[in-house]
Amino acid sequence: MSEGVFFGHIRMKSFGFDGDMIVGVKSGTHLGMKKGATASLLNVVLFSGLWRGRSLVRGVRCIVTSLRILPYSDGAGVPFFSTILEGGVARMKSSFFWTVLAGLLVSACAPVEESSSQYSWDMERDDEERITADVECFPDVMPNWSPQDEENSRDQEAGEPLEAEPESSCPSGILCPTTFPFSHAASTSDAPTSSFDQYNCDPEVDESGPEVIYRVEVLEEAFLSAAVYDAQGVDVDVHILSAPDPLACIARGHHDAGLLVKPGVYYVVVDTWSGGGVPLAGEYVVHIGVTIPSRGPCEMDSGIMKRVGDEGDHLVMPATGMVVMEAHLVTDAESAPHPVHPTEELAAHYALSQQDSGFVMNRDQVWAPLEGGSFHGAGIGSPAQFPLAHEAWYVCMYWTSKSRPPKGTPMILRKPGTPLAVVVAAGYETGPGNLANIAGTVEETHFFLGTGHQSTLTLGLASDTQLPLGPRICE
Repeated sequence: MSEGVFFGHIRMKSFGFDGDMIVGVKSGTHLGMKKGATASLLNVVLFSGLWRGRSLVRGVRCIVTSLRILPYSDGAGVPFFSTILEGGVARMKSSFFWTVLAGLLVSACAPVEESSSQYSWDMERDDEERITADVECFPDVMPNWSPQDEENSRDQEAGEPLEAEPESSCPSGILCPTTFPFSHAASTSDAPTSSFDQYNCDPEVDESGPEVIYRVEVLEEAFLSAAVYDAQGVDVDVHILSAPDPLACIARGHHDAGLLVKPGVYYVVVDTWSGGGVPLAGEYVVHIGVTIPSRGPCEMDSGIMKRVGDEGDHLVMPATGMVVMEAHLVTDAESAPHPVHPTEELAAHYALSQQDSGFVMNRDQVWAPLEGGSFHGAGIGSPAQFPLAHEAWYVCMYWTSKSRPPKGTPMILRKPGTPLAVVVAAGYETGPGNLANIAGTVEETHFFLGTGHQSTLTLGLASDTQLPLGPRICE
């Protein structure tokens, strides 16, 4: 560990509880912490980097896979607490109902070629206390949280934005992320500029408040997207520009924006909306994603699909018709107890989905209804049989049990008249019950295709069963 003072912010998300702690490590020997709470699911975020009197330079999302804190004596030989955490589940071994997490921060996080890396830290403050943590880290990804849910969201003085990694080519006053998904917590109240007041993509909207600008370099054709979450009383919008000019706006939205772009330099602008001449500036979190679609043929098999109650009028495949917006389902990455109401633990699910898929959007669909199951978000069978990677791109039909394809079978949803498609995973859910609709798919699919509930799409079984799930450009 390099010499100097390191600071980190640990974010805890658990079933029914959101907590946080601040950790500081000086020369690898001193640990400072604030108490959190018992947690049954732990998602940890470490911001690592040398404290230079400004901000931490890089974000890393980590999940604790093993944490052991040996008993700490209160001086009279009585154990103060003893906690063991395995696989993200914390179990208290005493009646002191809060869990302490320990984090060690390194001066920088080297680029990781694989999707994640394992890190182990062993910290000893003295002979009586030893803290060992095994953490799986996902560089430069933050959970999907909003400022109103988190106090102390930045390890710096209030009002100072968390900056991206500085680059020599990065213009002054602009942030230049280089890895994606990129996440940033900041405030437009102390934004360095306030010069973009109107955008050509929606000139009637008053964006005369201050803005924060992000420069994004796209190296190959990709789906560039951004999602923003603002605090209570704050109203910021997100814009995507092809040049640092409000007249170069190519997409915008109150919560998110996204489109397919060619290689080049683009600008994501978080701008403050003004009501009655009063800018509603303040804290926000923005996520920026660059998703590279797969490319190639989109051939679909011919056949028929027997559907429940079709009375012999089977659907000829591939089929073109209305596709509804489906709800989210619980996956193998989410342990029991499962949701008992439509919105419980949704924020954690959104974070997991963004982390796993790398696809950025403002997710807002709830869990699937009970429909005879014991919890919300239940698909066919146990969630243990539903991979997280498939949930972000699943499709369902009102197929009969005999005609339903095996779980994970790739199908293709294509937007008619365009090369845009999504390879989706079939077999996990049945519906919608109204046969006027040919199928249902999740909001991620609709967002990439630029479609919505009951939009007309073409659906068929993929002839190539090895196609990767997710966005695809048909050639």
